[in-house]
Amino acid sequence: MAISELPISLGCLVGLSELDLRGCKKLTCLPDSILELESLRILRASWCSSLCDLLHSVSLIPFLSILDLQDCCLTEESFPCDFGQFPSLTDFDLSGNHFVNLPISIHELPKLKCLSLNGCKRLQTLPELPSSIRELKAWCCDSLDTHSFNNLSKACSVFASTSQGSGEVLQMVIPGTAIPSWFVHPQDSNCLLVPFPHNFHPSERLGIALCFLVRPSKLWFSLSLRLAVGNGDRVITSSIPFWYHQGYHLCMFCMTNDCLIDQETRKAIHFELSFEDINVEYPPEILSSAACWVHTDEIEHLNKGETERPKKKRQKMLEQKH
Repeated sequence: MAISELPISLGCLVGLSELDLRGCKKLTCLPDSILELESLRILRASWCSSLCDLLHSVSLIPFLSILDLQDCCLTEESFPCDFGQFPSLTDFDLSGNHFVNLPISIHELPKLKCLSLNGCKRLQTLPELPSSIRELKAWCCDSLDTHSFNNLSKACSVFASTSQGSGEVLQMVIPGTAIPSWFVHPQDSNCLLVPFPHNFHPSERLGIALCFLVRPSKLWFSLSLRLAVGNGDRVITSSIPFWYHQGYHLCMFCMTNDCLIDQETRKAIHFELSFEDINVEYPPEILSSAACWVHTDEIEHLNKGETERPKKKRQKMLEQKH
């Protein structure tokens, strides 16, 4: 689109709830009057590569909940110092940008549920994630350091502690060629049989983290992941786009024991990850899988950097098969 500026009168649209600026590559700035749009909830500004100080311009819009900034040439300098200025943000799409690191303050977003970083090829590390996070998409982040897995472990522990139950699930997709070491007893299949700990009581709050190593197809496609719990009594689905050149990826799920089957009888829980509606000559493949129980008290150890103690605890809890 050839729009190079927005009218100052934009601020008069006091009832405007959604503003779509996608593809306005000549747009260089937003008028100050945008701050008067107190009803604005959704702002889509992907492919607005010439917008200067975009995040600073919109950070004072009080009730913004969805912010789409794909392919806006954002770097570290583009971010505000304080992400607490986005108190209502639930969905944040930063895919295809040029930053190497995300600011630490991103964990201060109190309501953020979905963070998309797909195709951020320079991204090296993931910071601590907000306790509200329920979906992390980071496929094709080729430079991502495996040390970021520590913050994913912490995200699972925080989720187990803060989840309100009712079937909530934390889903994460990141590049990787091996399942992280904090998972135990990996299996060379798409199926897992996970026993409850011997000392488990149904009233106890536990989280379980699952990890699947996926080899992509040789073709472009969008797939639906289907995670079956128990005998299919509970099914979790997620839609993920894959490209042939992406390389291997890890698909992680975390849920709490109150949404699992057979916790009263303490039977081992069966998990199976599969693809739905696959109709390609070279389908993707799930190479391996692993699981670990997550105690909520591990948060304290993770905060202190004490990773060895939780790892031993997980091993003890899962070594129940023999």
